Amino acid sequence: MAMHSRTLDSFKAQLDQNPTSVQNLKQNLARLAAKISEAKTMRTSLKSQMAIAKVNGQLQSIVNGVKTGSAMSAFNCIEEKILQM
Repeated sequence: MAMHSRTLDSFKAQLDQNPTSVQNLKQNLARLAAKISEAKTMRTSLKSQMAIAKVNGQLQSIVNGVKTGSAMSAFNCIEEKILQM
């Protein structure tokens, strides 16, 4: 009988702890969901920054190409292209 009483007490203790465990799991799940959302936002931000850096690099290449030639020859080249239209 004493063994049954101990087993019953053990089960009762576990049952009393279950609501706390469930609450902890729910809180941890909510934190995990927030971290996943934060990671997705960060990924989107990094993708945007990469795209901007790529465009800036392309613009810098164009600007450097214009600087290597004389400004007047670049103007003349643009003028010729406009006249060809």
